[in-house]
Amino acid sequence: MYTNTTALIGQDIRAVKIVIFLSFVRSFFLSQRLAVGEIVVRSSRRIFNNLLQSVEVSSLSAAVGHFLCCLLVSHYSTTPAGEEPKKRSRRRGRGGAASDSAAWSALNGAALWNLIGQDAAETYDITLSLGSTADHLVETYGLQKVSLLREFCLKAGIQLRLREYLFDNQTKAPIGPDDVLNIFPIVKHVTMTTHDASRAFRAAQNSVQKGVMDQAYERLKEAAYLFGRVCDDLNPEACSCLSLMARVAYLRGQPAEARSVQLKSVVISERVLGFDHPNTIQQYALLAVYVFAGGESTLAQRCLFRARLLMLTVHGEDHPYTATLDSCLGLVLPSEQAGQFLQSALKINTSFFGPTDVHTALRYLSLKSLSQFINQLTIQSFRLPFFQSASVGPMDVRSGRLSFCHEP
Repeated sequence: MYTNTTALIGQDIRAVKIVIFLSFVRSFFLSQRLAVGEIVVRSSRRIFNNLLQSVEVSSLSAAVGHFLCCLLVSHYSTTPAGEEPKKRSRRRGRGGAASDSAAWSALNGAALWNLIGQDAAETYDITLSLGSTADHLVETYGLQKVSLLREFCLKAGIQLRLREYLFDNQTKAPIGPDDVLNIFPIVKHVTMTTHDASRAFRAAQNSVQKGVMDQAYERLKEAAYLFGRVCDDLNPEACSCLSLMARVAYLRGQPAEARSVQLKSVVISERVLGFDHPNTIQQYALLAVYVFAGGESTLAQRCLFRARLLMLTVHGEDHPYTATLDSCLGLVLPSEQAGQFLQSALKINTSFFGPTDVHTALRYLSLKSLSQFINQLTIQSFRLPFFQSASVGPMDVRSGRLSFCHEP
């Protein structure tokens, strides 16, 4: 998400050094975590590409699995050099495969992370220590190993078997040769654009900004039709067009139409951008809003749980959007299940925005509405003075609701 934004505005990835040095500010901690993870993945990919140049095709899966184990498993003890290739040579009746295995089989975790640190210092001029293992990134920056594995596979074009990988075992390889299914070439490409559809989409966006919803909806329908004629809707801009069309339909009081269009946007986002792309997660959350407005509360809960699962896989729990999803789950779930999600949202919002932010105050208000928390929360915990002074002011209707909650 961070790198996509920097690419759009024309900034080089070397600019992340500024973000890293601002890590003492809590609001920059998330950007620092994303920047450090991006630097590690990009440096690892360069080392990985150079390493694969001398690997034969017969040893390719073993080399890829070994590299991933050295990257993610702390103090990983490697297989003795030549053992696996010898087995293969006996099976195939030739002994030439053992010669090319020396480079990749001799690699260990300490040597790999030393190379990553050197590449990061030379390429990005980063003096910050990246540590000697992946555990250092987990403890210092809150990165997840599964997130590093996902990002590296996306950037290197590696397809792994769909299963749960455990990186705590230092003696047994969590990723074996049988887990590496395929390797795809990753090349730069230009996204196909449709000028007529894009022009209609921008005109619809201008109409939305002016508040002319009927005109915006008609232009969005025209843009969606043009996208479908040219690229069969399999375009990131077509997904954005359908998402905005669903939102306009929802604002016009048509939740059924919004549900139908948003479902199509979710399918396109999964196929074009990937099921774990940040845009796909957001599309699932919007679909939950529209189906809940139509009275399908069970389906809304499933969409929110799906979005939360993908969010935990990609970024982890320590993320502001995770608090948004937890807050939505707290509002649609029964009261006996909603408390833990609202408490989680309150904790994350307080951590990122502080106790005086409007998001934090709204989480307090949501908790107050649950009957089981009335006796547990005190007047001081609602931060009413902060809500009135720093967030929205004493005349806001939400301040009045909080004042009503404080009355005996």
